[in-house]
Amino acid sequence: MGELVNLLNANVKLYDGAPRNLDATFGKDYFDGTRDTGYGGYKYDGRWGPITQAIAGRYGLKAGDTVLDLGAAKGFFIADLLKAVPGVKPLGTDVSEYAFANAHPDAKPYLKVQSADDLSGYASKSFDLVTAMNTLHFLTPDRCEHALREIVRIAKGKAFVVVDAFTNEVERERMLAWAPIIKTVYSVDQWLALFKKVGYAGDYFWTMARPTSSAAPTTA
Repeated sequence: MGELVNLLNANVKLYDGAPRNLDATFGKDYFDGTRDTGYGGYKYDGRWGPITQAIAGRYGLKAGDTVLDLGAAKGFFIADLLKAVPGVKPLGTDVSEYAFANAHPDAKPYLKVQSADDLSGYASKSFDLVTAMNTLHFLTPDRCEHALREIVRIAKGKAFVVVDAFTNEVERERMLAWAPIIKTVYSVDQWLALFKKVGYAGDYFWTMARPTSSAAPTTA
């Protein structure tokens, strides 16, 4: 199996509030509404630059390499990848029509509206890197498992996924308050078991939520 690696430079979500009213349609309210309905404004603010450099460096991306980003949203990762690795061949998919309509102009030619588990049209071993960052947990468990199996099939060996996870009941409760629309609600151990079951050997990281009284770093 791959390694637990924080390529997004992400911190644990510290949240004490009631369950948020997230926009389950992934429309305007989800991306550009309030923090209660989603991101509270998903803007191109430069944060993807260092993340993209870290990903490109870890996986040795170079001109001609093919990269599939599942759950690409407005394409900010794709836009910065085109700058970081001239000549790279990216493709980003997302279920959100709104995100596609409001995508970064540099990324839009490389984006399409498609579910993360709808990968049958891609040939086996056709991508040098497949990423799914904070995406797969929005699928039901059966569809999530199918998506992971497809990632294993279409990737040449390099992949990176980030999923919501927990290690105890407090974290589980806080996670479901922070992201109540996720459909695969798995612990760290359950995710690791699923990775083993489907043969996923890529890198991974967890998105976690905890109350503000418990701000320890992610070590699982």
